[in-house]
Amino acid sequence: MEIIDIRRIPTKCGSLRLIAQLSGGQRTKSSSIQELIEFEEHIGLHKADIFRTFKAKIEKIKQELIPLLENLQDRGKTVAAFGASITCTALTYDFGLHNYFSFIVDDNPTRQHLFSPGLHIPVLPPQAIYDRNIDYVLILAWRYTEPIMQKHKSFLERGGHFIIPLPEVKII
Repeated sequence: MEIIDIRRIPTKCGSLRLIAQLSGGQRTKSSSIQELIEFEEHIGLHKADIFRTFKAKIEKIKQELIPLLENLQDRGKTVAAFGASITCTALTYDFGLHNYFSFIVDDNPTRQHLFSPGLHIPVLPPQAIYDRNIDYVLILAWRYTEPIMQKHKSFLERGGHFIIPLPEVKII
């Protein structure tokens, strides 16, 4: 296979859509490939240091978030997670978060009443955070923090708190 075109798309705050064909196929390569390579070199993505810095930032966030969740657990506070997408699952695995909440809520009905991949954490409708009187909701779908908090103002009004893990740990 060979890449013949690349398009930047807004999905997940910025993604790449690659178009490929069998090697030696009839279609010619788009100039977008070279343009993207030049852009990535310009911003330093060809240097290992940018990834070391990124990893250090992620580790710092993990070092803040885990003790916070442990403290809440030690104080008997209840925590649920919000977001059951693959990105949320990856964050749960990478940070080892599954020990700090007993269920996940998600607005998408196609994810509700199922289980998270691998860890088999129940995924419930958001109403569960109210029905079970949850104290804190860890927003795994951190890119959607604002719409989630807007939709669930009543959770805050009744004394609940949101924990936002990225781009920095915050409690609201």
